[in-house]
Amino acid sequence: MIANRIAPLIAAGVLLALSPTLSPALTVQPPPPTVTPVADLAGNWLGSWSGNGITADFTMAITDTSATTFSGAFDWSCTSGISCSGYEYFSGSWSATNPSSFTFSSEPGSGSIDPAAKNIGPSNYTGSVVSLDTTIAGTDSNGGSWTATQVPEPATLGLLGLGLAGLGLARRKRAN
Repeated sequence: MIANRIAPLIAAGVLLALSPTLSPALTVQPPPPTVTPVADLAGNWLGSWSGNGITADFTMAITDTSATTFSGAFDWSCTSGISCSGYEYFSGSWSATNPSSFTFSSEPGSGSIDPAAKNIGPSNYTGSVVSLDTTIAGTDSNGGSWTATQVPEPATLGLLGLGLAGLGLARRKRAN
């Protein structure tokens, strides 16, 4: 009786073992490459820019993202070379061939530079993800290079604080 139940299982195992030999067209495909989603850029970033004897710090907020595009704004503050400050608004897209690369620009005459800005001009930027979700870097059409690090969301910091407080309470309870 047990032999009657085991025989079909053995036959199925032999067929599975021989199936690549019987059907060479059946091959296991590797998983598709990991694609960096645009949503990874969404959030606030702190960065620095340098070029042509000028250095500047900036905050960058990337707010509107979709499957292939994003937009946001820089808040510039020059630290040496010239005095500058103000907002520059941009829009951009991911590279179709390299999902960790992106381009973005502020278009001249399109209202992309805040009227109250001082010594801020439009530019075309290229960038890439250096460290997933934490660092991006690139160059611009004004001869500068830039790097930015993502700022953690306040809710994330709050959850981290609650977790640490919970660990402290658990340790205190265990000590008593």
